[in-house]
Amino acid sequence: MLIPQHRSIEFIVLVLAFFVILWFERRNRPFSLTDTSLYYRVNDFLLRTAYRPVRAYGYLAGYTLSVLLLLSVVAWPHPIASAEFSHQLAADTFAHGRLTNPSHPLWTFFETHQIISQPFYASSLPPAQGMIMAFGQVVFGSSVVGVWLTYVLAVLAVYWLLTLCLPPVQALLGGWLVASHSTFVLSWGLAFWDGGVPMLGGALLLGGAIALQQQSRGRYVLLMAVGVLALWTSQPYEGVVFSVIPLVMLLYVAQQTLYWQGFRPMLRWMLGLLGLFLAIAALPAYDYQTTGNPTKMPYAYYNARYEQARPTLLQKPRREPVYNRPEMKKVHKRESAQFFYRHSIEGFFIGAVLKINLFETFYLGVLFLLPFLLFLTGSRSLSDRLCYWSILLLFGANLLRSSEQPQHLAAATGPLAVAVGQGLLILWQTYGHPLWDYPFWQRPAFHGWQLWSRRLVLAILLASVPVLLIETGRQAFSQPRQAIRQRLAHETQLADAGGRHIVLVKYGPNHPVASEWVFNQALIDSQPVIWAVDKGAIQNQALLRYYPDRTVWQLRPEDDPSRLFKLSASANQAARR
Repeated sequence: MLIPQHRSIEFIVLVLAFFVILWFERRNRPFSLTDTSLYYRVNDFLLRTAYRPVRAYGYLAGYTLSVLLLLSVVAWPHPIASAEFSHQLAADTFAHGRLTNPSHPLWTFFETHQIISQPFYASSLPPAQGMIMAFGQVVFGSSVVGVWLTYVLAVLAVYWLLTLCLPPVQALLGGWLVASHSTFVLSWGLAFWDGGVPMLGGALLLGGAIALQQQSRGRYVLLMAVGVLALWTSQPYEGVVFSVIPLVMLLYVAQQTLYWQGFRPMLRWMLGLLGLFLAIAALPAYDYQTTGNPTKMPYAYYNARYEQARPTLLQKPRREPVYNRPEMKKVHKRESAQFFYRHSIEGFFIGAVLKINLFETFYLGVLFLLPFLLFLTGSRSLSDRLCYWSILLLFGANLLRSSEQPQHLAAATGPLAVAVGQGLLILWQTYGHPLWDYPFWQRPAFHGWQLWSRRLVLAILLASVPVLLIETGRQAFSQPRQAIRQRLAHETQLADAGGRHIVLVKYGPNHPVASEWVFNQALIDSQPVIWAVDKGAIQNQALLRYYPDRTVWQLRPEDDPSRLFKLSASANQAARR
């Protein structure tokens, strides 16, 4: 499950930041905070940085990478949820130079959530996140480095989009807020969820369309091609929907260029248009190499084998499949019940409310809700309207999904940053002017509101980093992270003991469906420690005969997850137990 924002934490930190600002002003009477020497020194630094693009991008990249490295000491990134382990399997598969792995002869002992076991062994998810993680695994020896680099590039892409829509200083502050956003950092920078790649792709695609409308250059078309590649290979459904507005803008600018300037300026677009064509063809090519059908994604195998529910409410449900594991049945029966409920009018509207709440909680929270609402009520330029309609279109398409997953809106992170940045700018400028700048009938409700609005903006900026630190510390000691640390401790203990081992996980009848222990890498037989499902003494004999040279252990998560029980290597003795 993705990391949620906690409104209480945000609210307390925001109130404390507001009182810190008031206390600072009290010490510096009769000046407000915006009249102190500290404010002018910070403002001077921002001006000298924001108007030098190389320095701005360098500082922002260094800050983002430093935050990820420092927070990784507290909460070391490691797969926790099923989707994260699935991406890890994809990364290990790609790192070994393959798109899929042969199905294991005893695959029923290793089947788990979000992973295809038949007719091949591979991740069921789109390939972009796995490719990025495979790059980190091959080049740097750890797949998490690929996640870090992706998040840094995503922050820089959002900052570039902000520079196209906001003044330089406000754009730099907006990029800093994105780099410090607690849910983004914890979910997409320090976890293996596929949010960083669509965040990068959405910012590049929309930014390229806005920049192309301002100035017709071939490099913007190439950036749009990179954005399409990132979006369509990470979240195909959301990627196609989000691409509609930018690609329509591309066609409009191309038509205007041909009409006014002829074909010659279009020659500069050729490289970008070729890249755009290759980006659109990348996912069908991957599907063809994986499944033999360019229109059939690997997820179709997993969906047909395990799921009665479908990804969108427009699709018809499947017949209930036959499950080998009761844990798999629990997970997918819950999804099916939700899918059938969402088909009703009541369920659809309840789902819409839940999606709005999840969207507000994950992306906005207490800190950025008011600026976003101000953006919705204010006047908008062409670039702002493009951001507004991109958010609205993607959210509308998300209403047709049967489940709530905040990463499905990751492509709209850039437009959301623009919306929040414009809202903060409205709060700072419009309500920050002296009272005599307003006509009598438009004056604020009470005298001095201009000071309070600026104090609120400064409090939001001041509260972002403490919220990130508090959420990181809270997540470092959460129950799911403690469970995965226990799993890693078992693997380390067995690896240090030497030899080759297999751990049979025996689930109880009340095992929580979201907690899964059975995950393996691409080459199962070559792993020093293999995790398998305990299917009972009789069925386990086939697994023990297949691995006669391995020491067999049993783990009972409901009884004591910190303890391993050693079993005899003999199948007959194991059966007696």
